[in-house]
Amino acid sequence: MNPSRLLPGLALLLLLGGCAVQDAASGYGDEDADIVKQDTPPSADDAGVPTFDIPVDPPDEGVAVPDSGPVSVEPDVGMAPLDTGPMTQADVGFSRDLGIVPFDRGVFPTDRGIPTTLNCASQTSCASCTAQSTCGWCGLTARCMDGSSTGPLGGATCALGWAWTASACVSVDPCSASTSCGACAGQAGCGWCGASNRCVTANTARTGPASGVCLSAWSGSIAACTAAPPDPCAVHTDCGACSAVLSCGWCRSTRRCMTGASTGPNPTYGTCDSWAYLSSQCTALPTDPCRSSSSCSGCVGRGSCGWCRDSGTCHTGTSGGPTDRACRSGRWEWDPFLGICF
Repeated sequence: MNPSRLLPGLALLLLLGGCAVQDAASGYGDEDADIVKQDTPPSADDAGVPTFDIPVDPPDEGVAVPDSGPVSVEPDVGMAPLDTGPMTQADVGFSRDLGIVPFDRGVFPTDRGIPTTLNCASQTSCASCTAQSTCGWCGLTARCMDGSSTGPLGGATCALGWAWTASACVSVDPCSASTSCGACAGQAGCGWCGASNRCVTANTARTGPASGVCLSAWSGSIAACTAAPPDPCAVHTDCGACSAVLSCGWCRSTRRCMTGASTGPNPTYGTCDSWAYLSSQCTALPTDPCRSSSSCSGCVGRGSCGWCRDSGTCHTGTSGGPTDRACRSGRWEWDPFLGICF
């Protein structure tokens, strides 16, 4: 067969094939356009809607993924859902052994629901000590110490009388219930320590605490509670040394140094008829008119004068003795009526 006679037929077949391919492509584009432009999206169960499976890496071992809600990190189990809202300051407590730790709302992580006091040693009574969440009172040493219900912590010991609760304080030291010197000293076996302002068990003679020490102002009796404290100025024995000290003055009539001011001695320590508060007043003593008499007979006949046989001097005074008290008892002669010396 002559090949030239086949060429027109092949050309016709190629032309018809190209049209078919173009129609197929045009039809596919129209179908895709209809999917994009539809007004109502397909329902979830529409088999024509494609679905996609996205691969997700599995969680690490020990991580639990919650269904919903916030999550928190726990040291042993990793991520876990919270039962309630976010943690606040009220949900956090202090533990001496664990530091800052979370706890259930409204429950403190100790057996006493009050804040921790870090310095137990600053507490000076069993009641104030046991009111702190991590402190206990040792009755033997009368000290507040870091501890628990079983005893002191940190290697410390309390051989006798450990009190972890306020109710145990009375059994540890029954004297601790008294809060004033009079009530304390009036209680058998108790004494008041003014330095610490607390009542403690006294020794047998009640001259001090049965254990520990009282630095100052110990009162083992009610009388000691009301007695005036020693006058700190009394250590000075002459007018010059006495008046040189602030708040001290010299009583010229009694020859005593006393606490006081320019107006006179402090009434707590007594009274004085002739007061020298300044050093300049020590030498400017008032002149006793009776001192001009140089004999007993000339002295005692002057009405208000008396003779001191010890010093051989005449002084203003009464039958009880000289006003300046400068003569020992039994050595005073005073007889303004007869004017006789014995």
